[in-house]
Amino acid sequence: DLDSQQLALRRTQEVLHVHSETITTLERTNVALRSQLLRLEATRESEQHTLQQEVEKASFDALRYSETLLDIESRKSELQRVSNKVTSLNQLLDAKNKEVGGLKQQLDSALTSLQKKDQELHYLMGGDPVSYTHLRAHETPEHLVCRLLLEKKKK
Repeated sequence: DLDSQQLALRRTQEVLHVHSETITTLERTNVALRSQLLRLEATRESEQHTLQQEVEKASFDALRYSETLLDIESRKSELQRVSNKVTSLNQLLDAKNKEVGGLKQQLDSALTSLQKKDQELHYLMGGDPVSYTHLRAHETPEHLVCRLLLEKKKK
């Protein structure tokens, strides 16, 4: 009975070690995603500023040309060009916003996963000792892969 408890304790420690490594990996991924998100947000802000300047310049050009050109068709053509440029710039801005949104979703997903692993680790560390059979009964596909890899490594 003592041997089975010690075996269960060792297995629990192995699972805790795997969880700890998983949490460390998730934390690193979280940091990398946050860093990438910050870079993308800085790029997006810079591009927004540049785009805003281009939109203002395009608007100014449209106003200046509309006042100086006599030919109505010329003014329509120029206004259409500016409108297309604004539309193109807005589409580019929308694409960047979607990219940032996707990264935020990845970050949220990684954070949720990290929180779930933290709760599992907290449960395993804070609860009463359980049998190896009990641990196997609650084994997830991720735990199974880790356990099989650890058993293979021991051989």
